[in-house]
Amino acid sequence: MTSYRVDTLTRSEQRFERMQTRTEGRLPSWRTPARRRLLVRLNWASLAFMATIAVAGYFWFPIILAWLPMTVVICVVWTMLRITIDSKDTAPARYLDEFELATLLEARSRALSLVTGGLFVISMVLIFGSSLEIGDGHRLAYMMGGLGILTFLAGAVIPAAAMAGTMAPESPDDVAEPTPDGH
Repeated sequence: MTSYRVDTLTRSEQRFERMQTRTEGRLPSWRTPARRRLLVRLNWASLAFMATIAVAGYFWFPIILAWLPMTVVICVVWTMLRITIDSKDTAPARYLDEFELATLLEARSRALSLVTGGLFVISMVLIFGSSLEIGDGHRLAYMMGGLGILTFLAGAVIPAAAMAGTMAPESPDDVAEPTPDGH
């Protein structure tokens, strides 16, 4: 008689566990709340700088070359943030407690609102910009394409940033001792 093992994990849960196994323990000095907040700020700053480059590219096209090093920066900072939060921004529900799950669902809702609203505005600018022949067409398309990519990336940063705020310090040394006045 042949017996089959029933695996109770879904594919996304299996993928999450493989990711956890690969990244657990990496970047230990970056797993403090202060460092996670720094990574979140660096993600937002990188996105803002890249948006500035995209808009400036409409007026002075050679500036778009700055997009290449900033792409490397955002990829590194984004990867570091995801490792330090143990990819909880994409974790299946069974791996999160109630507070984390509520935080993640709220953040995903905000991210979806940003992405759908942003991409709608970008689409309207492209449609009316091409119909009315506003400005230089290829520069307008490049700027709006860049802003579309950044809107998508911002939508991905929102849940990661929210989860970074829910993470406890990795070690007791990371917890600040209360002062005599209770603060």
